[in-house]
Amino acid sequence: MSWYKAPLYGRRTAQFKLLPFDFLESREYFTGFSDVDMAMVYGVVGGTPQYLLQMDDGQTLAENVKRCLLDPASPLFEEPGNLLKQEVREPAIYNAIIGAIATGRTKLSEISTKVGEESSACAAYVRNLISLGIVKKETPYADPSPRKTIYRLDDNLFLE
Repeated sequence: MSWYKAPLYGRRTAQFKLLPFDFLESREYFTGFSDVDMAMVYGVVGGTPQYLLQMDDGQTLAENVKRCLLDPASPLFEEPGNLLKQEVREPAIYNAIIGAIATGRTKLSEISTKVGEESSACAAYVRNLISLGIVKKETPYADPSPRKTIYRLDDNLFLE
């Protein structure tokens, strides 16, 4: 029997969500950065492996930022926008939500007011951003009421 003709050949049978490395895991990869420089690298690109691969610990942090983030020819230059274009249907609204969160609007009501969307619609967009790993939801342990919930950016590259 030819595997190529099997009805399920080539179909996805499992899906894994790879999470970003934490700081200590990221630190193990780089030996040329000082602890302070590594903290700054992690602050800029987070623990996403593909983003970390762009960093060169033989260069200074400033050189890495210029080469990887400020150079229009670099893979990370338009990464946030390209990621949104690939993953969502209305990147402009998602971009506005990310911008609202980045500028300090952390409650759903503040975010929806800033972007001009109803809270229910905005909540759906925020849920999608959470599933993409761009936004995270934080609820105080001592008071888990929905009114105390805030949203923060979880992908450092979107802070740029």
